[in-house]
Amino acid sequence: MMINSLAGSSPAAASIETGVREKESGDFQRIIRQVQQEKDDKKLKEACRDIEAVFIHLMLRQMRSAIPQGGLLPESSAAKMYRDMLDESYSSLIAGSRDSLGLADMLYRQLKEQAGESK
Repeated sequence: MMINSLAGSSPAAASIETGVREKESGDFQRIIRQVQQEKDDKKLKEACRDIEAVFIHLMLRQMRSAIPQGGLLPESSAAKMYRDMLDESYSSLIAGSRDSLGLADMLYRQLKEQAGESK
């Protein structure tokens, strides 16, 4: 994600940028291992949904980048940041819905199988 123009504008913007980067480059492997050790199915399902939400968010961002920019006025950095936060909310809603992509369910089943084999 390119928010370099926001990093110097305010401490709040820098904090948002850091949070987004941590979430996107989050150590999902560490989270999954920890959840598997705790043997908590609810947390494992939630971690799988979070992974699906990050995937959907990246997909939405790429889809938006394919749309040609135009218009009379240039888009402000605040509008870009708002749109990215909106896409992040959309991706969380999509991943949590019953009609999601199904990535979280497939990942959950695979991780449960691996946990069963490792016992």
